[in-house]
Amino acid sequence: MEPSDPFKTKAFLDTNIVLECRDLPELPWAEVDAEGPILLLVTARVAQEVDMRKRDGRLASRARAFNKVLGEAVVSGQPVVIRESGPHVALARSTASRIPWSDHDDLDPDEADHRIIAEVLHAKDVGNAEKVVVSHDVNPLGLARDHGLRVHHVGEHWLRPPEPSPMEKEVQRLKGRLSVLEARSLNSTSPLRSRASALCRCCRWNLWTQLAGRLGYGA
Repeated sequence: MEPSDPFKTKAFLDTNIVLECRDLPELPWAEVDAEGPILLLVTARVAQEVDMRKRDGRLASRARAFNKVLGEAVVSGQPVVIRESGPHVALARSTASRIPWSDHDDLDPDEADHRIIAEVLHAKDVGNAEKVVVSHDVNPLGLARDHGLRVHHVGEHWLRPPEPSPMEKEVQRLKGRLSVLEARSLNSTSPLRSRASALCRCCRWNLWTQLAGRLGYGA
């Protein structure tokens, strides 16, 4: 970084911070550095792993949104501010010098976590004292500590709420259908109410039988 670089802390993000945690502006960055300012740095390997998720059904929207912000930093050559205060946080892409793998016999260039840490170690114009590796996973943090880097292990409160499974989504969909059928039966005129109620009971039985079959009960 330039001598006038205002960022006291350079936080290198693991891929899970981008894909599995809450949106970057919402995260409690004061846990990393209460005063700031903080520059979030994305290594080439992390950028590649995020880019590979652009067509992932569950993670595609997050990957694309992140790439849009990171792309602004790449094109402009300047960090993109993602939070003004509490503390001030910006995002940029890091670049690494050529990695002398022969000097790191404990790091495997074919292992993603190993490559990320190697890229952090050889990040251009960033002193090791400024670096902190931020991750929810233990393995990259252990590698970072083994090489004298500071680390921050994020807690569960950084993560996004778990998404419902496909089966849970199906249960909610079927419950919604049952609610509609029950409401219709209650609103039916008197001569038709008994027939509508019987139909609801039949539909309920059929729907829950279908779910039981998918769950493997009664197979």
